Amino acid sequence: MKKFKIAIIVVLSIVVLAVFLTACNGGKGYTVSFNSMGGSPVADITVGRKDPITLPENPQKEGYDFVGWFLEENGSTEFSDSIPSDNITLYAKWIVKQYTIAFNSNGGSGVNPITDDYLTQVTAPPEPTRQGYTFAGWYTDNATFLNVYSFTEIPLEGIEVHAKWNIEVYDISYVLGGGINNEENPATYTVETQLITLQEPTRDYYTFNQWSEGVGIALGSTGDKTFTAVWTPVDYQINYILDGGYYEGSDNARTSYNIETDTYTLPIPHKAGHSFATWQDSSGEISKGSHGEKTFTATWTINSYILTFNTNGGSVLSDIEQVFNSDVTVPETNKDGYTFAAWYEDSGFGNLWNGKMPAGNKTLFARWTVNQYNVFFVENGGQDISDYSDTDFGTALPEVQRTGFTHSGWYRDDGTFEDELETVPAEDVTVYAKWTRNRYNITFNANSSDGVVWDSETINYVDQATYNLEYEEDLLDIAFRPGYEFAGWFDNSEGLGLELITVPAEDKTIYSKWNIILYHITFFDNEGSSPYGETGYDFTCESPEIDIPDAVRTGYIFSGWFSDTEFQVPAEVPLSANSYGDRDYYARWSPIEFEVRYYSNDELATGDMSEDYFYYDEESYLSINEYMKTGYHFAGWNTLENGTGTDFIDGQNITNYFSVDYSVLNLYAKWDEGSDGLDYDWYDEDEDSLCITGYDGEEDVVIIPGTAFFEDDYYSVVTINDYVFENTGVTGIYLPVSLETINSLAFYTSNWNGTLTSIEISADSPNFKTVDGVLFSKDGKTLISYPVVKDPSGYYDIPDGVENIGAFAFHSAKLEGLDLSGIQTIEEYALQNSRISSLSIPLSVINIEENAFMYCDYLGTVFCERTDYPTTWAEDLFSYYTAIWGTDGVERDYTFVYNNGESPYIISSVYYVASSPTAHKEGYHLYGWYDNEALEGEIVTFRYFSKTGKTTLYAGWEYGSDLGYREINEGTEYEAYLNHTSDSVINIPSSYEGLPVTKIATNLFNNNQDIHTVNLPSTLKYIGDQAFYAAGNLKSITLNEGLLEIGSWAFCHSGITSIALPGSIEIIGNSAFLWTMTIYCEAEEKPLGWHSNFDNTGDYERVVWGHDLVKRTYTLELNNGEDDVTYADVYGIDSQPEDPTYTDHTFIGWYDNEDFIGSAVTFPYFSKTGATTLYARWETI
Repeated sequence: MKKFKIAIIVVLSIVVLAVFLTACNGGKGYTVSFNSMGGSPVADITVGRKDPITLPENPQKEGYDFVGWFLEENGSTEFSDSIPSDNITLYAKWIVKQYTIAFNSNGGSGVNPITDDYLTQVTAPPEPTRQGYTFAGWYTDNATFLNVYSFTEIPLEGIEVHAKWNIEVYDISYVLGGGINNEENPATYTVETQLITLQEPTRDYYTFNQWSEGVGIALGSTGDKTFTAVWTPVDYQINYILDGGYYEGSDNARTSYNIETDTYTLPIPHKAGHSFATWQDSSGEISKGSHGEKTFTATWTINSYILTFNTNGGSVLSDIEQVFNSDVTVPETNKDGYTFAAWYEDSGFGNLWNGKMPAGNKTLFARWTVNQYNVFFVENGGQDISDYSDTDFGTALPEVQRTGFTHSGWYRDDGTFEDELETVPAEDVTVYAKWTRNRYNITFNANSSDGVVWDSETINYVDQATYNLEYEEDLLDIAFRPGYEFAGWFDNSEGLGLELITVPAEDKTIYSKWNIILYHITFFDNEGSSPYGETGYDFTCESPEIDIPDAVRTGYIFSGWFSDTEFQVPAEVPLSANSYGDRDYYARWSPIEFEVRYYSNDELATGDMSEDYFYYDEESYLSINEYMKTGYHFAGWNTLENGTGTDFIDGQNITNYFSVDYSVLNLYAKWDEGSDGLDYDWYDEDEDSLCITGYDGEEDVVIIPGTAFFEDDYYSVVTINDYVFENTGVTGIYLPVSLETINSLAFYTSNWNGTLTSIEISADSPNFKTVDGVLFSKDGKTLISYPVVKDPSGYYDIPDGVENIGAFAFHSAKLEGLDLSGIQTIEEYALQNSRISSLSIPLSVINIEENAFMYCDYLGTVFCERTDYPTTWAEDLFSYYTAIWGTDGVERDYTFVYNNGESPYIISSVYYVASSPTAHKEGYHLYGWYDNEALEGEIVTFRYFSKTGKTTLYAGWEYGSDLGYREINEGTEYEAYLNHTSDSVINIPSSYEGLPVTKIATNLFNNNQDIHTVNLPSTLKYIGDQAFYAAGNLKSITLNEGLLEIGSWAFCHSGITSIALPGSIEIIGNSAFLWTMTIYCEAEEKPLGWHSNFDNTGDYERVVWGHDLVKRTYTLELNNGEDDVTYADVYGIDSQPEDPTYTDHTFIGWYDNEDFIGSAVTFPYFSKTGATTLYARWETI
């Protein structure tokens, strides 16, 4: 009770004290604190209890507008009470401002401005384009372009950036085809070049026609140009002096030629009676490439010709050869039966020969007058005819007639008939007739309605046939008629009168006569009995249809009569009427047949068996069983479905089981539990339990029985030996609860040939259990066996609670990945020969036995969460793999930020990065990758993976192109001497490895067509011989003060059109610059150390002395109404501009003042006095 009273007093005291303090505070007022939330600070204020709050001046915050004061930091409730009731803190609320980045494209394509919240991250917009220019970046200064703008975030108050452009220089090429170009035609131009009108080139022996691509290049044009000269060769005349000769049109004699005409050989001219000799003082050929007018004079030789004589049957005369137009004497010629008349030039006797040698070889034709003679005829059995008297030579002899013969001509000789005459000879003569026996068409009529065979080879049956036979030839006697014998030919169908023996002297139809033939049938019964016995049966072709009864044989079925012993051709049964020819009939027999049908006797059984058919007196055996029943094996056949009938075994002999035709034996399969094909043996010496030793069945899914019949009784199955299911094709296995042990290699498969997808066992098993087809110990702590193709395309998550992976558990498994979380022990050969491709071993794994990962050919890298190799792991587990320690094995995406304007490169879903990607930045070289944007700390090494989550790597660049350097001057300086890059922009740094770079080696960029711009360091003192020789695309280079020496041919034939030489240069070698370059020199005159031919000519016409090396902008005011021409940011105007034009005016020149005081300026031009505007002066015509 006492303690309770004390507690009451303490509480009352606290309440009184609180009231007192509140009263005191009310006298002083309340404190208002201000949190400006990043803005300028605002001091606290104290306000009386009943005084209103006067808010202070608003705070300020760069890039933000002040909204007001709020009661919460998140700015949800704005402060509105003017009189607080207690101390209070107010929070400033801000709204971010938006600013704009504006783009001045300086004549390029438009770029949309970027407007966004202050400090918002931004990236550069797509580059603008400008015809004839190359975009060179965005700058904050529009005139000098010294300050490059980097796009990072929206700046305060925004900004306008300006595009910088580099003008492109284009090449002008000329294809002159051997001509010489006009010196006024330029080699290059830019988009700013005024109109270029090309001048005509020249070429010997040709007339210039045109430029095939046009006459010039307009202002504003772009791109390299090629102009091809088109030429027309000059034609020259060819003259001929032929001295009475001539050309024919087909000779195609040319009258002109040109330098391109192929080598021309003059055709041979013609002249009557003459042969061309030669061309006077000439070979008669105009070679290709010749030029000038040509005249050719022909010379001739008179010809000799040959007369040939066609005597038209007269005596032969020799040819006569004489010269053209000489008189010819022809010898006399003779012809039997004729008198010579005259010689003619043609065979038709139209042109009488004049007796002179013609202009060419010629044949003359003799003309004759015919004589008359007497002919006496001997007819030799033919009709009498009159003899010929005083008949013209050559008259045709007459025809004569004779029965059965044809006249074959008249002959001087009788009997031998060798000297035939067709016309009257040139003498009186007696002639004899010759005769040829005639042939006639004899039609042989078969005289039969069924026809006969006239040609025994083709068996062509016809009623009649016609043959062409010789007069008095014997008639045919080979005709054939089925069933009849031939009896001769007669001139009537009745066969009356005399038989005809020979062919008559006329076309005629004759008729055959026939006698009928008797035929016989012989029967061969082949151990049976035939209907007609051994006597057979006789018939003729006129017999009616003959019935042939079946033969009979005990135990056999008659299969028909056949005409051959091989029973290939059936005999004709019955034999048709009007048949002919002897016949043999052979009996064929078939034994009695019976059928055996096989039934699976269970709807769950699979397979199919065809019926067997057996024959009487032949050995017969039952077929081997082909049915299968999953989980059962075949136990024989029975004649009843319930197995109570007669038993049969596979392949049993059932010869002559039936004696009647087509009986049926139905057999039903008997089944015992357990898959067919399992092999058993005694498990122990007591011989009271069994082990499985092998499997050779055909079932995909195997059911192992708990008990099996072995030797003489049924026994319990307690274990499975090694290799039982190796390469068997089994996909599923059902295990009995009787199993006590399972050998480690029971489900072994070799060479990834496994097919097993599932192992199952009843939950009643006291020793094992299965989860989703995988076999475990009963307590679930040991994974015993994983089916090799359970999931061939994925990963397996081991169930929670599993601590051990048993020996050979994943042997040959087609599995890509495995989660080992919680696993403590991995036994020997656990993953041997599996297809696992990735593996991460967690900290939980304490023991790994030998060869656990043996022959995992697909496994490349093993990630170990431990940082070092545990002593409890077997040695050399990773001899053939890469082990990475201290990694969690998590796949990540790695990003490479190039820092060169290109988009980042991402490597997705990898455990580590084997090597860095290739990166490039013109004028710079990559010195390493960092794991932070600030490029701080050490450069990362590869292979790389992130332990700390740093998956973005940043490229570190160093100014200076990828060049090779070597020490010079006793190791105090470096010389750039090797080029490893194809960049167009070359940056040479001022130092390398802490020492200055002072020299460019000889030939460093010789003939380099890649470089366009070279930036030299201020430390450079020497440029070696031919350093930039023939660098045809080099357009921009600046030589800095401090350069001492330029070697011979250093810039000769490069693309530089103008260059400025600082006053520090002491030595320049021979032909260092090409004569087409404009050279601006700070020196007032050539220093002694400069070669007299440093400009390649020695005349210094394009050298400008006393230049201040300041770049300016020059303007040409044309004063003709056209726009001014501007040369921006140049040392001077390198060459004389093309003269402008102005109607009715003559251009006088360019002056450096508007009043045209003094002389016109010369070029190259630069301003020493600041006169950067030149004015065109005109004179009115």
